Amino acid sequence: MTRRTLSAVSPALAASALLWCVGTAAAAPPGTPPAGAPGSLVAGFGNAAPPLASGLALGPVGTVFTAVAVQPDGRIVAAGRAGSTDGQRLIVARFTAEGLLDTTFGDSGIARAPATFSGDEAAATGSYAAAVAVLPDGRIVAGGGLRDAEGDPVGLLAVRFTPLGGLDTSFSGDGVASALTDTSRGAEGHALTVDAGGRYVVAGTALDPERSRRWGVIARFSENGAIDAGFASGGVLQRLDVGAGGVVAALAADATGRIVAAGSVKDAFGTSSALAYRITADGAVDTSFSGGQFIRSYARNGSAASQFNAAAVTPDGQVTLAGAAANLSSSDTFATRLDAAGVPVSTFASNGTYQELAADATGNVARTPPPGAAALLETGGSVYLAGPAEASGGYRLLFLTALSRESGAPVPSFGAPVGAEYQDGLPFAAPFGTTYTFMNGASEEPYSGQQGQTLALARTPDGTAIVTAGVAANSLSGSDPTGSPRGVVAMYRAVPEVGTPPVQPLQPSPPRPSVPPGGGTTVPGVPAPAREPAKLSVLGSGIEDGRLRIRIRASSRARGASLSLAFVSGGRRTTLRAQLPNTSGNVEIAQTYRFLLPSSQRRATSGIVEVSSPQTDTVRADSVRLRIARNPAALQRGRTEITRAGNLVVTGTVARRAVGVVRIRLEYVNADGTVGTVNETARIRSGRWSVDERLPEQARRAGGQLSIQYTGHLPSATRGEQTAKQVTPPA
Repeated sequence: MTRRTLSAVSPALAASALLWCVGTAAAAPPGTPPAGAPGSLVAGFGNAAPPLASGLALGPVGTVFTAVAVQPDGRIVAAGRAGSTDGQRLIVARFTAEGLLDTTFGDSGIARAPATFSGDEAAATGSYAAAVAVLPDGRIVAGGGLRDAEGDPVGLLAVRFTPLGGLDTSFSGDGVASALTDTSRGAEGHALTVDAGGRYVVAGTALDPERSRRWGVIARFSENGAIDAGFASGGVLQRLDVGAGGVVAALAADATGRIVAAGSVKDAFGTSSALAYRITADGAVDTSFSGGQFIRSYARNGSAASQFNAAAVTPDGQVTLAGAAANLSSSDTFATRLDAAGVPVSTFASNGTYQELAADATGNVARTPPPGAAALLETGGSVYLAGPAEASGGYRLLFLTALSRESGAPVPSFGAPVGAEYQDGLPFAAPFGTTYTFMNGASEEPYSGQQGQTLALARTPDGTAIVTAGVAANSLSGSDPTGSPRGVVAMYRAVPEVGTPPVQPLQPSPPRPSVPPGGGTTVPGVPAPAREPAKLSVLGSGIEDGRLRIRIRASSRARGASLSLAFVSGGRRTTLRAQLPNTSGNVEIAQTYRFLLPSSQRRATSGIVEVSSPQTDTVRADSVRLRIARNPAALQRGRTEITRAGNLVVTGTVARRAVGVVRIRLEYVNADGTVGTVNETARIRSGRWSVDERLPEQARRAGGQLSIQYTGHLPSATRGEQTAKQVTPPA
């Protein structure tokens, strides 16, 4: 696709954009909506400090985020890569709901694929993620590809992590599964989805068996990491019957097990057209969808190369696709809506397609366009498109567009018009419906490298915000060498959902929840949750005579559950297994385990211990991650209650040597039986800590399981400790 260069940004705009970036009182640049309005950055989110605007969270230097997902508790998972081309490593970063790296996950918030590979992946020296998904039990799967020492693609890849960021060894033995690793095929991964059966589908492009042309390719892995031989031909589908080559750039699964694949197909002259098709649960092409393939060129005047980059499937089977169309020296953004039979929905935009034109019919640039959608998110009332919108002078504008899901028209309340003054001498009638974030990619070649791109979209659990992930030049941080990338996560105010139920007359307050024997909460007339909390906690841990000693407590309902444990110290991770005893009665389980450590760790005086329990028929999945060290934290709780005003009040003490924060998590049951979570942090001051925060209405009424955790502090050699307690509403 041809990259488009626009005329220089006016000095006035450059000055206003730069002043806005450094957080002065200067007026926001055009295209920036008012604070708090739909499309505005969420103030207070992220770790960015001046010269960056609030609302951005940055990953470490050298990272690129290409995918994002949001956990039910609001924590944000961003996946991508870190390092140079020949030594890239797939990474998954987890941020708190406030936009700070979650230090309880992986290594200081970052989980990584292996640094070296063996067996079928022996040719690989690097890896990367193109997509990520959070599984119902809290585990995380990332899909992408492998690269060799020259940076060339050498296979499709899926990596699964535990809820705490360790490689999940129950997946393919080492947490890593691959396909098409024959280096002569040059397989490259671009997409991942989890199908209705819980299997992992990875797609991209690879040379055909004759090594003549590159075609789209799809592989499916079972839950244990093995290639699913029941899918297509030996677990891999490569269509050679459409066009003269192509790529699968996006996947979306429906509730019946079918998969929509989207990307592009080439004709005999090498021109690409956007392509989408649907496959059945066994990997066959579904001819009931647009006759087997939907192919469309989005050119004006017949000269363009187009490709779908993102896809989504609605519960009723409709398909939304988004991508880019290149027209000579410019690019357009478009989105298409198809019904369940693969036919354009005529009521969506113009005969099923929204197209944001970069230029007029004569090829003159009419406005700063989003040059192609890289990401798509569909909600109950809106369709969001995101990507980069470029301008010269060292600036690149991240764009986020909101369309009405029904009409396909831009949402008037979202974003702000850029206006004609944005560029000298050019009409610039940008409509409402798009918000722009100005990013300074101050390098000698402002279009080189990956500076200022939004590559993925997700939504917060409460639906009030849109989370984007991508990459920006790290010169924004004000301290690192110009030109090095940094992964960036941003949070924007969402469009209030259209079509929500009208406000109902006030009803009598529902009956107060009761706390049945054995814990949990019930509300008369409300379905009980399918599972109770596991109440997993670590009562004590240490290293004695080369053995790891750990005392674990859990709910009696978790009896017999298998535990996954890991000890991290000295740059080595040791994976361990244990099982909770099969006790009887309702008394909580408390069990001490001892494990002989490998010789390299037997002299360790500190480290990280991870414990996770799976979801079972009776309890939810749970996990704990704490530091082992010689000094106790002496974590004690004091006042613990939900007040009549609806606040959660928790106080306590720790040893005076302990520094940092105490983490408080309350799990409660919603009216529909799903589990809600409230996460708070209490800063330790002179050995004391406290939380006094307003709870959501349902949490105030239901109460729930409270977990209080101090993760530990290495400089003071203070170990981590955790305690748990059931809290009930006021009488």
